[in-house]
Amino acid sequence: MRKLKAACQKLKHTLSHSLEATIEVDGLFGGNDFDSSLTRDKFEQINQGLLDRCLLPVERALSDASVTAEEICEIVLIGGSTRIVAVQTLLERRFPGKKLSKQINPDEAVAMGAAIQAANLTLTYDQKTGSAQGSCLQGLTLMDVLPHSVGIELHTGKMSVIISRNTTIPYSHTRTYYNNEDNQTEVNVEVFEGEETIAAENRLLGKFSLPGIPPRPRGKVSIEVTFSVDANSILEVTASVVGEDGVSASLLIKKEKGLLSRQELETKAAQARLWEENSRQRKLN
Repeated sequence: MRKLKAACQKLKHTLSHSLEATIEVDGLFGGNDFDSSLTRDKFEQINQGLLDRCLLPVERALSDASVTAEEICEIVLIGGSTRIVAVQTLLERRFPGKKLSKQINPDEAVAMGAAIQAANLTLTYDQKTGSAQGSCLQGLTLMDVLPHSVGIELHTGKMSVIISRNTTIPYSHTRTYYNNEDNQTEVNVEVFEGEETIAAENRLLGKFSLPGIPPRPRGKVSIEVTFSVDANSILEVTASVVGEDGVSASLLIKKEKGLLSRQELETKAAQARLWEENSRQRKLN
């Protein structure tokens, strides 16, 4: 299978500059050779589902940056897959009148970016903030951002976002909430990450309780919830009752806590593919 995979990879590369390519594998199985040919049109037809997904991160990037396609000045192609003609065609259709920039080696750009990020991960906080000498990244400004929105679950089950994704870190933000029951003496704080409106559909990072709330009518107790993310992506969540000294609780969440397991990643990917297929069917109907 390794030989077949390598041959398929070579065929894909050939179709980036040819209309048809041939695949040949000697002794593929049981001593039998394998050979076949594939046209670029057939290749694009087979991979149409994957090609359609290519525009999803493009649309997300435009939305996060709050810009329109017309405001984009230049489109730089990064990554080996940008050599695929169908990918370039998708971008040209999405950004009509914009010329695709191919001046940068797409493979070297990815390797260089990975090397810079790896070097950044080895730095101490003082080196990242510039207060220590000897950084291997002097002259470069790297901005870490929060990959997912984080917040808490409201009593309605909805997600209340406290720090939005793509926020530059370190960062801290506080929001005020109120008791939702009469004479409530304790609240449970559940911390989630994700972009879904319903909290339960997002990733649960942790939970803790805040006891000692003074019994008062509904809406008369103010509770401040603070999310603080440091330069190492460690999240600290603190909840405290306004005007009541000592009535507070906190939770520390390290970045490893938010990582999805392999099974969760596969489930998320399957859900994304199902959503895309349903969306495509709705468009056809």
